[in-house]
Amino acid sequence: MQDGDDALSFAARLHSATHLRLLLENVRPAQVRGHLKRLIEAAAGGESRFKRIVRHGEQWKTAADETLSLLRRWNSLFPEAEDFSALLLPALLGGLKSPFGRINSDVQVGFIKAADLEPSAMSHLLRESVMSFNTDLFTELLDHGVPVSTTHQGGKSVLHLCAKIPDHNLAATEFAPRLLALGITLDQRDEEGITPWMDAILERKWDLADLLLEKGADPLATNKDGFNVLGLCILTINLGAVKYLLKYCKAKTRFLEESFLVNAEKKISALQLAVTLSPPRAHGMKMEVMGTFLTILANFAKEEWQLNFRSDAFLPKATALEIAAAQGHVHPVKNLVKNGAHVQAGRKAVEYAQASLAVATERMQKKSLERCILIIENWDDKEKQTRKLADDWTNMRTIDDSHVNSSWEIVVFDYNSRKSMVKKKGPVMSDLTSD
Repeated sequence: MQDGDDALSFAARLHSATHLRLLLENVRPAQVRGHLKRLIEAAAGGESRFKRIVRHGEQWKTAADETLSLLRRWNSLFPEAEDFSALLLPALLGGLKSPFGRINSDVQVGFIKAADLEPSAMSHLLRESVMSFNTDLFTELLDHGVPVSTTHQGGKSVLHLCAKIPDHNLAATEFAPRLLALGITLDQRDEEGITPWMDAILERKWDLADLLLEKGADPLATNKDGFNVLGLCILTINLGAVKYLLKYCKAKTRFLEESFLVNAEKKISALQLAVTLSPPRAHGMKMEVMGTFLTILANFAKEEWQLNFRSDAFLPKATALEIAAAQGHVHPVKNLVKNGAHVQAGRKAVEYAQASLAVATERMQKKSLERCILIIENWDDKEKQTRKLADDWTNMRTIDDSHVNSSWEIVVFDYNSRKSMVKKKGPVMSDLTSD
């Protein structure tokens, strides 16, 4: 018995029509009308299939239909009875979300057949069948004529929702092909301008993305803000998706050749967008941010004009180096300077960093801006060892300003001074003579 079950709902959940009838006959009619909706929902959820087989034996396939038939007849006894389909549809949706809803698709399919529901009224049920990746219910609903053109929350179609299915193979072999065969719009946009192919990329459903691309999806489609899917992957720090688009996707050549500007309307290059990513505190996400930037740098800064591309997207006529310096992002600054970006944009980048430093209040922000200035101004001065310092500052362990001078020294924690200290490289005399 589940929490909140009483004798009536328990009998309905067990699909025990005989016991349910006896209980209904001993409840006042006015009370029964208020219970019917939850009783139908309990019957739609049911027990696990194994328990139903054990409990009902050879009748396990018909027990649920008998229970539904009983509840339907009981509803019709009341004057001004509520339309049974109006009770059944929300009950089926609730039953899908029950503990055994997904594996009891035979019950839900049986209820749909028995009630002969209007196809257009079951669009929400179709949505839930996709979200719960319930192939049996999904197939039955499409066979029943449920329209696939209905849009749901956020303007998403059921083809958009296929990207939410955890099973990569199932989405690409069972759900999406059937929807496409029924004529669902391939490049339909939701309220944010996202297409199903863009959703598949952002959710890392590569099989589904390959299928949609093969069927003719536009790989360079843009959302309502003008960003293509590569730009969205950068904004969401989706390193895996960036690598897929530039290395494994069948449209990778188009991305490499036509996606230098990830937002053509606002003149934003992939490199400019990547330098705006601020490394989070969590170690794993820092790796994602750095990996995303380095991947973009490797593919979209091969020529001098790409490295020094200017636009007004973030700052007036600014390059990627100037944007990174103004925000105090040490890792992009170091790598851009390493590629020679400071030759043309170094002076202006320093001016932007100094302007930001003048108004900065946080200690780490000030230190990052100071480091950006030092890297740009002294990169070519070999005597100042700027390159070694820059490597230390952008090492994963020292980027947060730990008390380590070199990235290879071992860190220990001094509990007396509450500071991290560099481990001594050998015992000192005081250690050897102390008791």
